[in-house]
Amino acid sequence: MLSIEELDGILERVEKIKSTIKDIDELTQGREDKFIPASFNDRLLTVADVAERLKTSENQVRSLLNKGFLPYLVIGTQKIRESTLVKFLSEYDGYNLNGEEIRKIS
Repeated sequence: MLSIEELDGILERVEKIKSTIKDIDELTQGREDKFIPASFNDRLLTVADVAERLKTSENQVRSLLNKGFLPYLVIGTQKIRESTLVKFLSEYDGYNLNGEEIRKIS
């Protein structure tokens, strides 16, 4: 049988977990379609890294960033999570992203 102190400790831990879940919900609210949990194994790529992987120019990558097609963060310079690049490639597979309009390639 658990003592009152042990039960209080368990309830306190449950409340901390509930608070953490609430914080995560608030951080991700409205971002369900964009949010991919990152891990420390998720590499941060530079604009040059992405350009090399996409076989395009750094200016083209910056255009994708500025138009909002490819989400990024700034830590010194623009960085793109590797998982974000994978999601981007999956979402826009079969589309022409050159120019101002997104067009499905027929």
